[in-house]
Amino acid sequence: MGKRQNIPAPIRKQCYEEVYYICPLCLGKDNESLALEIHHIDSDKNNNNKDNLIALCRACHAKNIKESELNAINKELRFRDPPIDVFNLILEQPAYRIHDRFAAKGLGEDSHLLQGIKLFEFFLRRLNLNNYQSSEALLKLIQLERRYGEKRLKHAEQHLREAKQLALSRPYLYGRVLYEDGYIRYLKNDLRGGTALLQASEQFSHDKFTRANIRIIQHGMRLNLLRSSFNEKDFFRDANLLQDWDATWYQNALQHLIAKYILENNLDLAEDIIVQYKKINEYKSIKFEENSVPAYFRGRIYLIRDEANKAIDMFLLAINRKIQVCVKEGRSEMRAYLGEAYERIGQEDLALAEYRKGLDEDYFMANQIGHKLCEQRLYNLIEKQFQRKKGKKSNKTV
Repeated sequence: MGKRQNIPAPIRKQCYEEVYYICPLCLGKDNESLALEIHHIDSDKNNNNKDNLIALCRACHAKNIKESELNAINKELRFRDPPIDVFNLILEQPAYRIHDRFAAKGLGEDSHLLQGIKLFEFFLRRLNLNNYQSSEALLKLIQLERRYGEKRLKHAEQHLREAKQLALSRPYLYGRVLYEDGYIRYLKNDLRGGTALLQASEQFSHDKFTRANIRIIQHGMRLNLLRSSFNEKDFFRDANLLQDWDATWYQNALQHLIAKYILENNLDLAEDIIVQYKKINEYKSIKFEENSVPAYFRGRIYLIRDEANKAIDMFLLAINRKIQVCVKEGRSEMRAYLGEAYERIGQEDLALAEYRKGLDEDYFMANQIGHKLCEQRLYNLIEKQFQRKKGKKSNKTV
């Protein structure tokens, strides 16, 4: 059997654009994932003729659909109008939900989240959107781009400039644009610029919940980049506001609290907050073992308690989950701690590999501390191995 031929990139792009980046069978309404795959209508994987290809979501691709039905759909696509109603439904969803639907477990991180980005770019280019729709689409696009990583940073900053022009006459939208600008500064490790922009965005926010979330993000910035603690009284005031308002925002607050307690070596308190985090995951139907955050923090706790093997299991679980959902933020720090755990059980080659991988992670994605940890520990381990070899040689000489 010959090697399967890859579908050329221009043809693949044409297939996606032909269906407007939305599955033509379910229109993205019935299935959990919005990510598309290319289906060969005649089931011949080497027949990459354009007329034999159609883009479907993963669930529809797995169905046993008749060739004649797919051929009919493929012909109709040439005369199909853009599904503006479907786009509006997607537009109404929060960015983290859109991200989850494109970067679903098992779909990989390189192409599928990029499809989500291309969907918004495509609709902005092809549809006659009003100013409000364009502003919302640009904000969702910016959020997906900053989640994608360093490769899309310049695009995100360009779209920020466009969004600012559209939102000048709308204070609430302008506040959200400043928020995204501040968050990107934070991801680039610019604490001062990020804090200033987030504080400015707070002035444009009409509701107390958004203002509370912005203040909590600022606490997190100082904690992550400066290892500076925060006032618990102010923090709990804001976190309690979010508890009954938005589960995802509240979980982000809990992450900062867990990190604070671990930094202060209050491990029992940290474990109590991890349990709270787990309960929210169960409420949101997210399996505990599939979520990277509790696994990462449990790994940190095991490491402090000198239970290196348990720590390794947790860090591997956390990194694997982060890779599957295309979230690069924090991965270098995870690899630094994983390398430390490997060192403790004598697996120095694995430790070196993790430190090097940590240095290869996107630097701007709030990975500054992780990069410094990996760099320092890599140097220390290489120096230790060098001194050990030097000592052996001197012993032989004697």
